[in-house]
Amino acid sequence: MHPSARGNAPWYLRVSGGFVLLVGMAQFVEWFSSGTVTGSDPSPIPPLIAGAILTIVGAAIVAGHRWAYPVVVLIAVIAIGAGVWLTIGDQGIPPGNAAVGFPLATSGAIVLATAATPRSVRWARGRDENDVSVP
Repeated sequence: MHPSARGNAPWYLRVSGGFVLLVGMAQFVEWFSSGTVTGSDPSPIPPLIAGAILTIVGAAIVAGHRWAYPVVVLIAVIAIGAGVWLTIGDQGIPPGNAAVGFPLATSGAIVLATAATPRSVRWARGRDENDVSVP
């Protein structure tokens, strides 16, 4: 493995990655416990795929893999957009579901805030802690 492919991610970014990992694992638990494992309805497949992506990316951030950084930022932005849409949108599932939308948007904002800190960005770029060339 290339030495710059892994490194010491900031602790708060690792905690956010752990949160993403737990959400992904919860998707798996919900999918397997719902009894739809043997069913022919394809609707549970997207949550299963989402759970797999969240689990892999969350575990990669916890382990300090830099490749997962842009994916976790994208996941956070999608969570914020979906949460706002569910909270105030006219066409939510169900419409205006603030009980789901607000926590989703808030958790996405927290993950994005931890990923957007200067130290997290320096880590994602593979820069040294003392490198002043990166703002």
